[in-house]
Parts: sequence; structure tokens; C-alpha cells
Amino acid sequence: MSLLNVVRFFHILFAITWLGGAIYFQSLMISSFRSGDPTMPMRMYVQGHGANKRLLAAAGFGTYLFGVWLIFETFWSLSDLWLTLSLILGAIAIGMSTFYFGPNGEKIVALVEENGVDDPDAAALLAQAKNAARFQVFTLFLMFVLMIFKPGA
Repeated sequence: MSLLNVVRFFHILFAITWLGGAIYFQSLMISSFRSGDPTMPMRMYVQGHGANKRLLAAAGFGTYLFGVWLIFETFWSLSDLWLTLSLILGAIAIGMSTFYFGPNGEKIVALVEENGVDDPDAAALLAQAKNAARFQVFTLFLMFVLMIFKPGA
């Protein structure tokens, strides 16, 4: 087994976890909004936030790290547009997780712990996070399409 195969394996494993986890959490949130119980989305978000933060952050950083390593192990270069766009999309998704979802999620959890699931400020933050999460899943999906089909390569 070559080093290239090991790096490629971990890159794909982390990427599947990243996109799959994001889609799964998004589907849970959509189901909770459709449940008819007005407190369900907030309860679902608070329950999933900690695990989601740890799992998706690790998967994102792992995907990116092993992806950059693959560049050095293969013939691909940053002059390949699909690769450059994928790196940019990955950086956007990681940035959203690190600088938006993490701090925003901590605020939501703190507000709910302090004021309960009916807190209007937490609800407003969750509504913003819902739209941002959809954008992030789209970004991850687009990155996957670029990585799989490698247009122009």
C-alpha cells in the first residue's frame, strides 16, 4: 500500500463524513421544522450542536489537510481550475463552521439554557443559521462535484 493510497483514503473518508454529516443534520433540522411542534427545531439544534460542531469541524479540517497533501503527492496543481475552486469552496465551508456556526451555536445554546426553548433571540439566530446551513451544504456538494468530475482535467 502506497502513501498516496493512504492519503487518498483518509481524504475520501473525511470528505464523506463532512458532507454526509452536514446533509444528515440538515435533514434532521428540516424534519423538526415540519413536525408541527414549535419547540422541536430548537431542541433538535441544541441536542445536535455539540456533536455536530466536533464531528463536522474535524471532518472539514481532515478533508482539507489530506486534500492539500494529495496535491503534493500527485501531478495536480493549483493551475487546475477545479482544484483551485474546490480549495476555495472548502475554505469557505470551514470558515463558516469556525467563525459563524461555532460562535452562533454557542449563543443559541446559552440563550436556550438561560431562557428556555421559546427564547425569541435564540429563534432569530436559529432562523439565520438555517439559511446559512443550506448555503454551506450547497457549497460542500458543489465541492464534491468538482472533486469527482474534475472538469477541465
